[in-house]
Amino acid sequence: MLQCFWDLASLDSSVRIKATTSLSALLQSLEPADPESIQLSESSMPLDKAIEGCHPKVAYSLKRLCKGLASSRKAARQGFALALTALLQEIRYLNDDKIISLILQSFKYSSAHSTDRDVYFGHILGLGSIARIRTIGSGVCQELIEQALWLSGEKSFLRKAASK
Repeated sequence: MLQCFWDLASLDSSVRIKATTSLSALLQSLEPADPESIQLSESSMPLDKAIEGCHPKVAYSLKRLCKGLASSRKAARQGFALALTALLQEIRYLNDDKIISLILQSFKYSSAHSTDRDVYFGHILGLGSIARIRTIGSGVCQELIEQALWLSGEKSFLRKAASK
């Protein structure tokens, strides 16, 4: 499984696609058979709350994929965005609110941090993953629009990406 994460950052797009397919197949086999049987605990942290009920490897992968969206490594963002989008399409029991919470909780900004540019790009890629996965409810659609508008107002280099 760990090799898949390394391969997601490959400069070779065929390697990224193969890693996405392998990771998705592995994680699909780990999903609980009955999503209705998932028990929620009250003591979870916000990010963990978004992914509770997932198999531990699925939860780990979702966290790592979200954080990988902000990577500064060449091609890593593309690979992690592809894998996150594919995985979110397969995990049908995560509702829209949990998915957007997962994305929003994954990115932290600091006022004078050089890696904030990477975090902004990761944030916009995460929103793009949500927009591509399935039909979303009006509340989540509104949240996506608000986040995209906020991002485009924060940094001029995000305006084009946020408009799409």
